Formats: sequence, structure tokens, C-alpha cells
Amino acid sequence: DKIDSDFIPGSLRAAWPFKINIAFGVYDRPFKEADMAPDILRPTLAQALRQTDRYAWLCAERFSYLKPAKSGGAGEAWLNAVRQARADASQKLTQK
Repeated sequence: DKIDSDFIPGSLRAAWPFKINIAFGVYDRPFKEADMAPDILRPTLAQALRQTDRYAWLCAERFSYLKPAKSGGAGEAWLNAVRQARADASQKLTQK
């Protein structure tokens, strides 16, 4: 069996690769000693988008991305980080 897992019944193993997707979540807040800022969010989110099967989600706990900054929403730097991450992810990486 290519998919040898006690959690997946034998009858489902052949279909499993076609039914499962890998996604990544990125938080907009610091985690433990790791900081989070727009210049960190951009490459982190871009890398998540490049590696996922289909989706990466941004867990917006620090700001609302639906409100203007003057109403407590994310500032322009944060919005641009998300926009640029999407653009970056669509470009192929070049090896150095």
C-alpha cells in the first residue's frame, strides 16, 4: 500500500490522494518569540501560497482587513504585504 495509515480505512486508500489537500495558515500576530510585521508577513504568506495544494489562509487576529485603518482596520503596509505576497507567489522562484 502506498498509503499505509491506520487512520485511513483500506477501502478509502486508493481515493485518498484525490480527496485530500494541504493548506497552510498564517497568523498576523507574533507567536512566542517570533515577531510578525508586514515585512515578515509578505514572504511568509507567499511561501505558504507556493507550497499549498490550493489554499493558504491568513488568520486575522490583530486587525480587520475589511475596515479602513482609521476605523481599526489593517494599515496600508499590512494590506500591501498581502497583495505583494499573492503577486510574489504567482512568480516562479529562481535558484541561486
